[in-house]
Amino acid sequence: MTELQYTGEWEFDLKLDKIAELNSDLFFDLEFYETLKQKLKHGLVPVVVVNEKSAESPSSEQMNCIHWIVKNQEDIWMALYASIKEKIFPFYHELWQDAHETENGYFYPELNAPLDLKKVLGIEQIEVFTESREGLSYYRLFFRFSADPEHGLILTMHTERLLAFCGMGDCDHKGIIEDMGLDYGHWLEEHMAKMNNGN
Repeated sequence: MTELQYTGEWEFDLKLDKIAELNSDLFFDLEFYETLKQKLKHGLVPVVVVNEKSAESPSSEQMNCIHWIVKNQEDIWMALYASIKEKIFPFYHELWQDAHETENGYFYPELNAPLDLKKVLGIEQIEVFTESREGLSYYRLFFRFSADPEHGLILTMHTERLLAFCGMGDCDHKGIIEDMGLDYGHWLEEHMAKMNNGN
């Protein structure tokens, strides 16, 4: 693997050949997605490194996370497959009361093998956070999603562990903060106070 070098850009395309396979025309057939689709077909996934205002470069924890993702794409894929089958599809079945079931199975495709994940998810972006644990930052995976085409699916992860999932506009930091062993309510109060003070 080519050594990653920070070039002063907080947004860049990362070579992730396995994860970029989540590029089906089921999700990226519109002209709006043509640029992203071409990136994915060349094995490139957009990455955003979330930074502090005063930071001049990614933290070591963020760089460690990026390296970990590159080296462990198969583990991430298998974790996604298990999470969709065991947690996420059942959640959406209950949420929608199967109102979104269709004859061709677009919303809930059968998952008989890990490669079937291509019928469920289309990768859009990865975000790497400042918060970390055991030397690795937390990160989020943003997907187009068969069961919720309007809002997509966002997964909050630490290594291959799924901490939380949500649709666009419904996410918070609770999964991360609690995984760090902190009280989310107390953290949220402090976070809001900092934002109100312009920090």
